[in-house]
Amino acid sequence: MRARDLAVVWSAAFAAGMAVLTLERALLAVLFRPDTAAESLWWAFILGARFDAASVAYVLIPAFLVSLAAARSARARDVEHGSIGLALATLIVLAIVEVHFFREFHRRLDFVLLEYLDDPGTALGMAVAHVGIGWVALQVAVSALLLVVLMRVLWRDTEPGHFRQSSECGLRGVDALAPNSAESVLAPYRIPAARAVVLVLLVVAARGGLGRPLRPQDATAGQEYFSRQLALSGPFTLARHAYEALRDRDELAAYGVTPDADLIARSQARVATPDEQFLAGAGPMLRSGTAHSSPWKNVVMIVLESFAARHVGALGAAESWTPEFDRLAGRGVLFTRFLANGPSTNRGLPALLVGLPSLPRRLALTKSMEGQQPLLSLARVLGAAGRSTTFLTAGQSSWENLGGWCAAQGFANIVDADAFADADALSVWGVSDDRLLTRVLDECDRVVASGPFLTVALTSSNHPPFAVPDEFDAATDNTRERAFRYADAALGRFLDRALARPWARDTLFVLVGDHGLHERARIDLDPERYHVPLLLIDGGASPRAPLTPRIEARLASQVDVLPIVLRLLGEPGPHAAWGRDALAPDAPPGFVILGPHGGVRTIASVSGDGLYVVTELTSGYSSRAFRWDPVRDAIRAVDVTDVAEAAAMRARETLFLLQRTLDEGAAGGAVAR
Repeated sequence: MRARDLAVVWSAAFAAGMAVLTLERALLAVLFRPDTAAESLWWAFILGARFDAASVAYVLIPAFLVSLAAARSARARDVEHGSIGLALATLIVLAIVEVHFFREFHRRLDFVLLEYLDDPGTALGMAVAHVGIGWVALQVAVSALLLVVLMRVLWRDTEPGHFRQSSECGLRGVDALAPNSAESVLAPYRIPAARAVVLVLLVVAARGGLGRPLRPQDATAGQEYFSRQLALSGPFTLARHAYEALRDRDELAAYGVTPDADLIARSQARVATPDEQFLAGAGPMLRSGTAHSSPWKNVVMIVLESFAARHVGALGAAESWTPEFDRLAGRGVLFTRFLANGPSTNRGLPALLVGLPSLPRRLALTKSMEGQQPLLSLARVLGAAGRSTTFLTAGQSSWENLGGWCAAQGFANIVDADAFADADALSVWGVSDDRLLTRVLDECDRVVASGPFLTVALTSSNHPPFAVPDEFDAATDNTRERAFRYADAALGRFLDRALARPWARDTLFVLVGDHGLHERARIDLDPERYHVPLLLIDGGASPRAPLTPRIEARLASQVDVLPIVLRLLGEPGPHAAWGRDALAPDAPPGFVILGPHGGVRTIASVSGDGLYVVTELTSGYSSRAFRWDPVRDAIRAVDVTDVAEAAAMRARETLFLLQRTLDEGAAGGAVAR
């Protein structure tokens, strides 16, 4: 009887967990389904059952081991009930969180969730503001009700008495059996055997079956992006990312690159202009240019949160949300094929300020140990040339260690939410863009008396929960559009005021997106998530060469910003950016590497002719090629195997060399000497 009840309880618990995850998958399909073929959805549900089974096993195995440890105790029943209840509650909570996560990022749970939880207060505040306290309360109530219903169903047909039998290894309750009967002989072994069977079945489910262990890439074969993500399961992907984090130190092997004498030369040829000289002793990219006179002394860089190109009219958006940026684009150099190197701010800042592309590792450089090295950042190079350096952010600088990282990279002055009155804060991200950009002007006014300056500001209003001042009227009920339009309006007001300042005539203004919006996904590492504007404006009354207003159609990315700025300022460096001066007439052809959020073993490379290659860093290094048209925001699959493999190898060589120099303490050649 006890063995039967044991099997029933854990089978029912497993079925309940499968039901929770299947219902979540159905909800995702209903809420977020794009134009996806029905057969592709059926494939996602069928394959998804394997991922769900593994996910349920992940949470039930610890529960089973806890109940096994307490099997001899007087409260064995309570422990078993509690452990199963906690396991199911974990699945329910993850499922609810994942629905909101999927709405924002269009993929299953990964280490981005854990990065947000590094600061639980901010994460909770953002969730409440973005989702609404009423919805949060309702979802908590529904989760509790669902858990109670599941638990009542699980325990309805079990017998309380069987738990008391376990205190003597199942010997009680068998006295009525004949002393020498087969039943009497086998009775003591039924419970251990049943437990062993349950544990073995859970382990098999966790592996995804009896064959090769289940892997995330098992959901990638020939299906649409949405279906691949739908087939996966949140607890599985989260656990997989945790496992991958343990393998971060083995990243070099994942690139499948064999070091040879030409590796560094090939990498250097992708970034160097003819007048640059590579220097020995501090990494492969360390180089110096030629000093020359320049009309610009100061730099003001505004890093625009989530300023996606698909909503920028100057970049071809059918419906522009950025009338102010479109107006400003007419007085500067606008890059129309400019890409962020990563999909998040903590990946974008190292690319912009140090020139290091985003590695497919769990931690961004702002938080990893390697990233805390003193790098030859824009702040350090310009600071050494006599400029004051300031970094401003609307929120807490501790978020993603942005302030600490900037301080480590040479910014002498860090301004964050603590510098503003509490009444100015609109959300967990601090003050509005208007308030932040007003402070930028104040800081520039303050430091200009002591000489040239570098000022970098990170905006935040165009970020969930999209809080903007009540007085702003955008004539739309779409909160995302309203925030985007507000960020654009605040930028326009700032530039108009800044260009009227006396110091503007000596100032280079750099307006750049940190990453795009996660509004949809057509392929892995969709270029829409990376396509952002770069606008360079001469603050002088009459723009001077090489910043005569024009459209720049050459391919470029965030790692190119540092070399561009140094060349425009006439500063030779040295620097060690893994990009090139994309404005130079003799610059190498554009070749951009795009990295994922942490933990994902996928990279993308883009070449000047629009070839977009997505490569999975697996044992097979499988690659898929596309043609990307940024003007029409179109992407289509193509079959150019040889070219795709060559592009994928160039990207892997760059990341391999960067990872090796990071591990060796050379930070890609950027360690300040």
